[in-house]
Amino acid sequence: MPYEVLARKWRPQSFEDMVGQAHVLRTLVNGLNNDRLHHAYLFTGMRGVGKTTLARILAKCLNCETGVTAQPCGQCVTCEGIAAGNYIDLIEVDAASKTGIDDTRDMLDNAQYAPALGRFKIYLIDEVHQLSGHSFNALLKTLEEPPAHVKFLLATTDPKKVPVTVLSRCLQFNLKSLSIDLVTKQLEHILQEENIKYENDALFQIARASEGSMRDALSLLDQAISYGQEQILSQDMSDMLDSVPKEHFSNLIKAVSKSDALLALDTINTMHEHSVNFNQLLDDLISILHHATVVQMVPSAINEFNYEKELIELLNANIGSEALHLYYQIATQGRREISLAVDAKSGFEMMLLKMLYFVPFDDVDIAHVEEKTIKGSAPKNNDNQALSNEEPDTKGPKILNTAEHWKKLVPNLKLNGIALALADNSSFIKCDEQVLSIAIDESHESIATENAKTALCDAISKYFMNDMQLIVETTNSENHMHVTRRQLKDDQDAKQQYEAEKSVNRDILGQELKEKFGAEVIPGSIKPVK
Repeated sequence: MPYEVLARKWRPQSFEDMVGQAHVLRTLVNGLNNDRLHHAYLFTGMRGVGKTTLARILAKCLNCETGVTAQPCGQCVTCEGIAAGNYIDLIEVDAASKTGIDDTRDMLDNAQYAPALGRFKIYLIDEVHQLSGHSFNALLKTLEEPPAHVKFLLATTDPKKVPVTVLSRCLQFNLKSLSIDLVTKQLEHILQEENIKYENDALFQIARASEGSMRDALSLLDQAISYGQEQILSQDMSDMLDSVPKEHFSNLIKAVSKSDALLALDTINTMHEHSVNFNQLLDDLISILHHATVVQMVPSAINEFNYEKELIELLNANIGSEALHLYYQIATQGRREISLAVDAKSGFEMMLLKMLYFVPFDDVDIAHVEEKTIKGSAPKNNDNQALSNEEPDTKGPKILNTAEHWKKLVPNLKLNGIALALADNSSFIKCDEQVLSIAIDESHESIATENAKTALCDAISKYFMNDMQLIVETTNSENHMHVTRRQLKDDQDAKQQYEAEKSVNRDILGQELKEKFGAEVIPGSIKPVK
């Protein structure tokens, strides 16, 4: 049996086989189940996302011998004929090669005749935007008053070139490009069924290179299988796709997150020796900076970037939101400047050094450390002797043994990202010698990552100038007796808001405005001075 390429072998044969496009499938399934059928459907979207495939599945649904259904049997003459591409009542037309008026007239002249086998005579016109103006006019006449037994399924990558008179007579469905995660999972499924060994990062590289097109991903997968001789390895994919090896990219992200210029330059030199495409490397850097920023703002979004999760957490544990935005701006500006450099390596190198040089500098934090260095060693929980003759620090506690101390301490740790989220949603338990114990509710357990705990522990150790250990316990809501810093802050804000509104109500001028003009204080409109 001749070899069948994966794009054809794994082409979906039913709605259940489709990857993504749930917004389109829901409408089609409901319409079929409720017998709400339109005479013309237009599928739009980039290449390889399933426009023609979806049209063929819809043709099965309309003509399946079991009746109009959202779940065609796949075994009748109609279903098998459509799958094989030789069903007489499905007329497929490639508008790219048949653009003339004569071709269109020949196609439509037969529309008046009843279907030979099926329930409907179906015209599937691919790349419909390439029809000539006269062809569109001829098609429009049939679209305006189509015979009851005729259905039109149109597909295009450029709907803007389709006349609005045609668009207005079609149900329009825009198919989205597929996410890297969706493509990767489908590739995993296919390779498991094909019994071919693979590395996860190799599939991630293929999915990223496909740019949201499942057909492109399957074509690359075919090429990868041949390249790797029935196994798909990460290094092979880096060579085949001219992409950046994960090991080198990870080292680069570590250098950025730690502001380590020496590691950055060493990594760049190593990548140069392996002939890495620095333009692609810059695009990868911009992409992960974008993803890290998204996760900083919406921590739950980390689940959308499974294959970059570790690197994103590393960035967010060490880089604040302001620095991350600055890095992103420098990187995007570097895309324009890299072409002006002597070579791509030099351009990328200068961009990265600029990024590390302009890291935001926290003078307050340095001043605080210098102050503590002058006064002496860091305090401990039971070291009352070092505290007996000193005024309490207005910026944060000199000791740590209450929830109030924990609330005052956190702002002085200069945390950001997921480490700050961990501190905010944790409650103080105890601090014995050099061991700090905090608790977090199980509903927030996902933010207690190793990177977040390490960053928090390092910040506490730096603040107290002592090697501290951090223990994070997980509790449930019923047994969680401690109050988190965020809850304390919310309670304090609510109290200040209440006192501010109460003060306005007691104010003489406020009382006069009420009496003379019927004024009233709108809840929430008064802001307390902090």
